[in-house]
Amino acid sequence: MKKTVGWIIAAVLVVAIVCGAFFGLSKNKNDDVEKSVNLTKIDEVINKDLQKQYPKTPREVVKHYNKILECYYNENPTKSQVKKLCKKSLELFDDDLKKKNPLDTYYSSIRSDIKKYKDESRTIKQSTVCSSNDVMYKEDKGEEIAYVDASYFMKEGKGFAKTFQTYVLRKDKNNQWKILVWYKIDKSSTIQE
Repeated sequence: MKKTVGWIIAAVLVVAIVCGAFFGLSKNKNDDVEKSVNLTKIDEVINKDLQKQYPKTPREVVKHYNKILECYYNENPTKSQVKKLCKKSLELFDDDLKKKNPLDTYYSSIRSDIKKYKDESRTIKQSTVCSSNDVMYKEDKGEEIAYVDASYFMKEGKGFAKTFQTYVLRKDKNNQWKILVWYKIDKSSTIQE
């Protein structure tokens, strides 16, 4: 009888431990889900670890860069958030482009652009990147280069405008595509309400 009582007590303890562990794990999962639900677009971009989750294709790099642009111009980032977003942008830039845009200079330029966008009541309504089939790949002096076209549909005051850009990316020594330069394509259009 003592053995049976001992086994029952042991079984009850094991069940209690298992239930407690399950409850603890499910509560942590719910907390994580709540935290991710409350993240702003800016927080999502800032919190993305590009060291572990770097975009795999030139197209994905441009799409991620567009998310950063939308954070600059469509959201209301604090000075601290703008600086963090600038650092994220620089992680996508080729070393040659980074040399031309040290953090403090780039930060000042972006802050000026943000102010200009706000003053002109300009926001990016939609950004699109060409399809994978339209990405053009070339080799230049033994380096892999990719050309990715993007378009931006923007609201400007009472009107709308669409601009087009080509991004030139170069594969670095870690086989990651980095933005080398971008330029505006002359297909711009303006639509008035």
